[in-house]
Amino acid sequence: MLEEKDKPGAVAVGTRTMQEGGALGAWSREQVELFCVVRDFRICRFLLPSLPFSLPYFLSSFLPLFFTLPVSHHTKSSVCFTDILFSPPPSLLPFLPSPLPRSLPQDNLMMVEINSSEDWIVMDFTFPTKSVSEDEDFSFASSALRGAAGEQDKEERKAGVTGLEAIFQLVHLIMTDFKWENDALQRAKKLYAQGHDMTVNSLEGAGAEEISKSMWDGDLRFLSIAREDIEDLTLEDVKGAVTAQMTTDSTEVSIVGDFEGEEVEGLALKYLGSIPESKRKEGAGGRDGGGKEMIMPLPTAVTDPSKRFMQVHLPDSNPRAFVYVSGRTPNRWGYMPVSSVVGATGEREGEGPRRLVDYLASVAPDADEAAKVRRHQAGFPFASLLLIQEIMNRRLFSNIREKKQLTYDANFRWHPYDLYEGGWYSVQIAASPESAAQVLYACLETFEELKTDSPISHDNLDSAKKVIVNKHNNEAQLNRYWTDLMSGIQLDALPVKDINFVRDFLPLVQSITVKDLQLVLGTIELDESKICTCLAISETTGSMGGPGGMEEGMEGGAPMPQHIKPGGGYSSTIPLAAEMGR
Repeated sequence: MLEEKDKPGAVAVGTRTMQEGGALGAWSREQVELFCVVRDFRICRFLLPSLPFSLPYFLSSFLPLFFTLPVSHHTKSSVCFTDILFSPPPSLLPFLPSPLPRSLPQDNLMMVEINSSEDWIVMDFTFPTKSVSEDEDFSFASSALRGAAGEQDKEERKAGVTGLEAIFQLVHLIMTDFKWENDALQRAKKLYAQGHDMTVNSLEGAGAEEISKSMWDGDLRFLSIAREDIEDLTLEDVKGAVTAQMTTDSTEVSIVGDFEGEEVEGLALKYLGSIPESKRKEGAGGRDGGGKEMIMPLPTAVTDPSKRFMQVHLPDSNPRAFVYVSGRTPNRWGYMPVSSVVGATGEREGEGPRRLVDYLASVAPDADEAAKVRRHQAGFPFASLLLIQEIMNRRLFSNIREKKQLTYDANFRWHPYDLYEGGWYSVQIAASPESAAQVLYACLETFEELKTDSPISHDNLDSAKKVIVNKHNNEAQLNRYWTDLMSGIQLDALPVKDINFVRDFLPLVQSITVKDLQLVLGTIELDESKICTCLAISETTGSMGGPGGMEEGMEGGAPMPQHIKPGGGYSSTIPLAAEMGR
């Protein structure tokens, strides 16, 4: 793996160190930041995957620039964004307009954002397409890259550097001559340490962290980076972890905006084509069957009930509680979570189909030809799970707020992965300490009804489709949204994704049926025997085990679940709808 297991968080802290730094080649951080001050902008993004990757250049007829590099086995998914604006050093005053503006609004910046997730390292660039230096050619490019300033191109050079070319120059230097600075590392460490403290010391953060520990059996890739792990990281640790990902065979570039295709191709050849070839280490990451496809297994699911059903008590200024429920799902491309049962030989037993399309073929062998074609499309898992997310949110809202009036809001969110076998969902519901157990019960009741008494209906599906289609049409006006859609199309790590994913997204959403979603729902872990739950409760009202707690057994005439006990432990199942007399 590209990130050592004894160096958790090296990629996340490393990408933040790049964000906090900025010195490139012979230019200081302040000079680079000044170069990023412009009048008008578009968007550009680089994505670098967090597993193994490949470097095709995706040059579309839009403008954000998007690099995609997979990260490694041991990566943290915290994301931080910052914008850059510094006072110009005196040496660069001749290059600025006179008189200098009193202030430079944030909208006038060429912005760079460098982030990491479990799957990818991402570099996002927002930039202008017109000239960013009008009188003189102030550029980061070397004479070898731009060529000698002969008479024939003197007039062209006077026009200055366009934002598009400036971004390609920045990319070239980031990939070849980025300066790693210790002061930037210290700022990155400080930010992550503060983020960790805020997580574990807040009621909602502590609950989310505990359920993540349960979901992933303590795997540090999916947890907040601990202070001691952050402090142990050195500049060489984070540099090595990040640069191991940033290889030319693992990088993708996507561009969306207002530009000429020929200009982009020329700039890509000049600035990206001149980056020295590099390859990721052999054996780094995981290849699917030795081929180009990169799929990593998720941690084995926890089976111990005391670790799956938890309570967190934390001092808080107000009496409040948060209810968390989570379970596993297929990933964005339909890869199913592997079985959690391990036999005596160490091999997983009882594995079903590995892909969603194979599962659907096994449970619905008599499907008509149109259904088979639809379910074989690469975007089907993504589109169907988005629809289920919308339906789940409506059902939870209807049952928990409108019917039972237990809380104001309930949020069901699907977390898909690209390069892991499976994804997961999370439910977060704010509640009062007195109603937390009832809210948990109502959430699980909603899950059970969706599979039994009240399955997905045509009205549910039509409403969900309307939300997805409207959201797509609205966001289609944004350059950033198109880079999201295009990312991964050229990567060997995602061979199932191609241009059809973008082109056929809306027709695919419109074609999905109720039967499709009912079958896909069977791949989502909603049963009490497979989910993880956590109640995060403020200590201002005492333990749930005391008077009025969930062990009292009744509240408002309704049975209280014995699902969770103080200190953890499973004591009974949640009653089915038939047993409740509904």
